[in-house]
Amino acid sequence: MRRRIVLTTAFAELVAIGLFGVPLAVAVARYYVTAERAELERAADSYALDVSGDVLRHRTPDRTPMTQDPTSAAVYGPGGARLAGGGPRTLAETGAAGAVTADTGDDLVVIVPITDDGTVVAHVRAASARSEVYGHTGLTWLGMDGLAVVALLSAYLVARRQARRLARPLERLSATVRDLGDGDVGIRAGRAGIPEIDSVGESLDSTAERLDDLLARERAFSADASHQLRTPPAGLRLQLEAALENPHANLREVGAAGVATTGRLDRTVTDLLALARGTRRCATRVRSPTSWPSSAGVETGNWPSTLRLSW
Repeated sequence: MRRRIVLTTAFAELVAIGLFGVPLAVAVARYYVTAERAELERAADSYALDVSGDVLRHRTPDRTPMTQDPTSAAVYGPGGARLAGGGPRTLAETGAAGAVTADTGDDLVVIVPITDDGTVVAHVRAASARSEVYGHTGLTWLGMDGLAVVALLSAYLVARRQARRLARPLERLSATVRDLGDGDVGIRAGRAGIPEIDSVGESLDSTAERLDDLLARERAFSADASHQLRTPPAGLRLQLEAALENPHANLREVGAAGVATTGRLDRTVTDLLALARGTRRCATRVRSPTSWPSSAGVETGNWPSTLRLSW
């Protein structure tokens, strides 16, 4: 149970990390690409402002672009030849009136035109290595992976704690049931503070109480039954002994008294067997004679008048 709780929690955590982490990782990668392109466009616009005066006067720009490595910027003439800055020697012409992207396999590229009365007179190209974007993205992903590991470890620790909290009451309950099966009907299950487990414990306690009562009644039944079964034969023996000692005893009366005693014994045995087999579930009163018949003037004395046997 503990292992299943931990594995289920860890699996749920992995699913949650996958559902939220993967789209977030993709969004982060796109964010860095977009942010880098925006930075390139800003650098290209800034350099275009610096060299636009020289370009419009048909002079070769002598200003070095104020960019940060590894970002590079260059200005190109109308024919595509590089006039200043760092970049490829030539640039394919583009008639776009605004900034355009011209990414290559290794670089992110933004091209900004310089216009004079609506006519494109030059282009400024700004480029940045993709490795820089990949580096920022990788560092962010590494941080996200660290947070995912921390979240997974936290979920694992919480799952283990919850598994112990849920498993220990069940283990104690199992031990209680085992002791109850071994005959310890006085044992009682503890309370765990979990309604479902406590409900099982209450049912087990109720069962143990009923078993305890049942065993107590059976012990009392056995003791009373033993006494009840011994009483009629003892009375019958006394009657026969008294008849043997009295030479004037009426044998017919002695025989009738013996038959009556035997009948009462038979009824007592039948009632006790019925109770033992569970065929009679209500309180049963088995009566024995108030006083045994005397024979030849011999009084046998008073015996227990009633015995209540209940199931």
